[in-house]
Amino acid sequence: GEALQWWRVTVFSESAQAEIMRLAEGDSLAVQGSFRAELYTPDGGEPKVSLSIIADRVLALRQPPKERKAQKEREAPYRGGAAAFDDAIPFGAP
Repeated sequence: GEALQWWRVTVFSESAQAEIMRLAEGDSLAVQGSFRAELYTPDGGEPKVSLSIIADRVLALRQPPKERKAQKEREAPYRGGAAAFDDAIPFGAP
């Protein structure tokens, strides 16, 4: 569904750190490591669960290249090129 969960992910290995640094906002990832769930109560609030993992391995779940390219084109400014036009030329030979 639309439920949102926040996880604290801690990495110590250089390879896992490098993989996390390559992620962009909205990218999905899979992690493997030691999991911990703790119950805490904020001042004057209801009890909540804190979820954390110390990741041994990190795997970015990248979108297929076609989708990422389409997203880039929507966000990028026009760079020109004949392929960008699909309408008739408003001028030409009589």
